[in-house]
Amino acid sequence: MGGRRRITYFTHVLSRFRKQGLRMIWQATCWTLWLSRNVMVFEQKASLVSEIVDAIKRTALNWFLAKKSRAVCMEYEWQNFPLEVLLR
Repeated sequence: MGGRRRITYFTHVLSRFRKQGLRMIWQATCWTLWLSRNVMVFEQKASLVSEIVDAIKRTALNWFLAKKSRAVCMEYEWQNFPLEVLLR
């Protein structure tokens, strides 16, 4: 495989992993917002935006780690640099 082909392949793979990771974060966002909405509707409890954002990060991390055979990051890394962790 030539140099240019390697770069093209690497860029394609990198792009695919990033897209999968962003898709997972989007799904975690939708899921968390849905759960928060249900709590507000059925239990009349409002959530703070910061609580919802933290819940999104926790959910996405849990889903990400569930797909891996070994731990690939610490929670603080995920909280601060989720896209970098996805590219490992």
